[in-house]
Amino acid sequence: MASTGEASGIGVSPGLGHGELQVDVDDALDAIAAGRAVVLALATSSPADVGAMARAAGIIAVLGDAHSHTAVVAKEAGVPAVVSVAGMRLTGDGVEIAGEAIGIGAPVTVDGGAGRVVWGQRSPTVVGIQLAKATRLGMKSVNAAEIETAAGLVGDRYHGSKHRQLSVQSLSELADAEAKFGQPIDPLLTRRNVTISHGEIPRTPGHRWTIGDIELEVVRDAAPCKMLDMEIGDGARTAMRRRAGVICRVISGGDLTVGDSVTL
Repeated sequence: MASTGEASGIGVSPGLGHGELQVDVDDALDAIAAGRAVVLALATSSPADVGAMARAAGIIAVLGDAHSHTAVVAKEAGVPAVVSVAGMRLTGDGVEIAGEAIGIGAPVTVDGGAGRVVWGQRSPTVVGIQLAKATRLGMKSVNAAEIETAAGLVGDRYHGSKHRQLSVQSLSELADAEAKFGQPIDPLLTRRNVTISHGEIPRTPGHRWTIGDIELEVVRDAAPCKMLDMEIGDGARTAMRRRAGVICRVISGGDLTVGDSVTL
């Protein structure tokens, strides 16, 4: 069984989703009801699958295009989805992609914007960099950014702050919040600067860790954004408690790029 891997397909619903692999709709609903985030794998979708699709953290499918049933349902539900995954087929034990077996329950990340599917317990990587020029302006995604020592993300509203220099969140923790909330939460709407692919982010004040060549020091647990309930729905902010990432100081800055490795 493959431990890690990556495949490409057609991204039909943007966003990042992370969860355990499930191939049966009923099993997926049971896992979601138990509070676990799920990536649902399908050959192709049908109306009978919609309930599970709308509650999944991500969807991958063997067949489909931008106008397929899978694409339409995923977009309406705001669930990241990739279809026509290269070399993918369903098996009794999970899925096989280009000859690599991925078992039920394995961790899978779906990037519906880039059309990527990543599986396995590989080291975390940067999957999103987000900034906003002012507190109430919308967040903008970028592929690369400059992180300045003792100042933070250049161009962001908190650049130059004494303590709140960079905020970081994990898709694993966001998936847990989505399971509690009952619907997808767009990583952009949490208003964090950096999103990593998976893993439990260290929360002990003073803990030092690295993202790429950048060294960070944890200041505190991040409080969920006050705008969450207004942007997503009542209860989103509550679901994000203790899952909203951390606030860090930048001990040593540098260039940050999507795909950079993370050492927790």
